[in-house]
Amino acid sequence: LDPDWYPLQVANYILGGNFTSRINLNLREDKGYTYGARSGLEGGVRPGAFAASAAVATDVTAPALAELLGELERVLEGVTPSELDFARAALAQGLLSQYEGTQPRLALGDNVSRYGWPDDYPSERLAVLAGLTTDDVRTLAQRHWRPAQFAILVVGDRERVRAGLEGLGRGPVRELDAQGNPLA
Repeated sequence: LDPDWYPLQVANYILGGNFTSRINLNLREDKGYTYGARSGLEGGVRPGAFAASAAVATDVTAPALAELLGELERVLEGVTPSELDFARAALAQGLLSQYEGTQPRLALGDNVSRYGWPDDYPSERLAVLAGLTTDDVRTLAQRHWRPAQFAILVVGDRERVRAGLEGLGRGPVRELDAQGNPLA
């Protein structure tokens, strides 16, 4: 298990991993662009992807993408102590829920076996949470997230969104078919 995996979950929780995350508060509450915006990390036995997403109206596609990318860049500057405290409390509560019933306990045991986690894995995670600082979160984000290099996928009416996307200055806009093949 990569030692950065769980601390990155904490960073993502603040960025887009919960309803009161930066991405959702910006795109939903502040701008009114979407009902919900989120981000997440995939992982397992093999490395996974980081993804951030939101469903928005066609006419706000480019501004919503600009805001989303701005939040990804701002998290590289750091998080506040209150954001970290909130994430710490919420994630600790989530860890404890692994003991609330038979199915969560079975899932915990399955993950311990599948990923080779130590038997005291939840306690280790609680210790990581307790020791994590805002500087740690900033350093992790800077090491792992490079918004300028992200692949961006936009699904929508090309006639209505292309100019706005090109105006963001994030490189060429390439059109793909439903299977991901470039269109001529």
